[in-house]
Amino acid sequence: MLKDVAARLIEKVSLVDVVGRYGDDTFALLLFELSDSATAVKIAESIRGVVAAMAWNGCSITAGFGIALSPDHAGDLRDLIRLADLALNTSKVARKGRVTLADR
Repeated sequence: MLKDVAARLIEKVSLVDVVGRYGDDTFALLLFELSDSATAVKIAESIRGVVAAMAWNGCSITAGFGIALSPDHAGDLRDLIRLADLALNTSKVARKGRVTLADR
């Protein structure tokens, strides 16, 4: 299942972007050609829909997203990951497969 999701993530991003597994069932996407947070949210919503449409033996999953942008939210990678993780936790608490943009 995770390999299927990873393959779909790779299909949805550009060649310069990076997709990687960040935890048990968590992936990190580094998107380098974003113009603004609205574009990031649009991409995440698109991926969320693709993942929601996937099924394995009749079972489906949802995907939650936490988004943080550089330099809007943080200037260094450590803070950027921390803020994206906090936003992801907000999405997970909602338990509805949602997209959350980090607070500034």
